[in-house]
Amino acid sequence: MSILQEYEGIRKDMGSTRYDAIGDYLEEVNKDRDEELFLSDVLYKEKEYKKYETWFNKLISPFRIHDFENGQFSVSLDQSEYWYDWNEEIKSNSPYGDGHCYNDAFYDYLGKVSKTLNSKLNYDSENGMFCVYTDDIRIADEVAYKLSQLYKDESKMIELIKDTKANYGYVFDVHI
Repeated sequence: MSILQEYEGIRKDMGSTRYDAIGDYLEEVNKDRDEELFLSDVLYKEKEYKKYETWFNKLISPFRIHDFENGQFSVSLDQSEYWYDWNEEIKSNSPYGDGHCYNDAFYDYLGKVSKTLNSKLNYDSENGMFCVYTDDIRIADEVAYKLSQLYKDESKMIELIKDTKANYGYVFDVHI
């Protein structure tokens, strides 16, 4: 087996989102290193992979991926990380909205960007948390990455909030 075939096998097992992010990670960490770090270092050295994994988790923040013993993975956004006020339709230090609002917004968004991806998710949000489940870490990685990029883009999130409120008939008449 050639090195290229081996890397393609790793990419398939790992998933393209996490694998492709290694390039960004290497670019970032090699700026401050005397000795260059290579793809093989991240893939085959546990210590380097753990550093990369920490970096990847920061990349997808404020979303988190949880790995359960039953083989399920969840992607969640906790209420403490809600950044948007759904009543005022602004980014706010005093957010207003709940997991069900985000559930509807992210369901519609992911349905637009990838119907296949969306169909592989089980949505299970509560008032204090947005949450989806999947049995494939590659799907969890991609969802967390796509949603974190969206969530960090204030103008896109505000548009999504406005569209979701209109589509689902949300009316927030009391600001708590």
